[in-house]
Amino acid sequence: MRLLDSMPAVVMACSLTMIQMTASAVDTSGSGSTYAETEAKDSLAAARGAIVRRNWNVALRELESVVQREPKNADAHNLLAYSLRNTGNYKRAQTHYEEALKLDPNHRGAHEYYGELYLKLNQPDNARKHLLELERICGRNCPEYKDLEAALANYSKTKK
Repeated sequence: MRLLDSMPAVVMACSLTMIQMTASAVDTSGSGSTYAETEAKDSLAAARGAIVRRNWNVALRELESVVQREPKNADAHNLLAYSLRNTGNYKRAQTHYEEALKLDPNHRGAHEYYGELYLKLNQPDNARKHLLELERICGRNCPEYKDLEAALANYSKTKK
């Protein structure tokens, strides 16, 4: 009789174990992320590596994939724009910088890189607007401010 009395407890324990196993199959990262989020993070990491190697085709492929899966990922839009800019596709780059800044108006990287795009387009006044935004966001000592400031100074020297 005792065995039958304990059956509901055994069934409950087995059910809980099955639920836990199912949950961990969905989240293999240990961070609470879904499979799609984990896949997007992996693609973003692969894209960053491709950018370091200046392998723009791989970076573009990975970042297009991330943006498709996570359209509200400001970092992905910023890096996609950066990669597009480095392939000379300025118009599409501009679209993705704007999207990154729409999603995160204080995105320092997007302000820096968008400013650099404006220099490529011979629009230093627009680049200065992004420099002013960086000063407001992070001051004059943050790397993004310093990089865009240096790019503007270099631009001014070459245009004299």
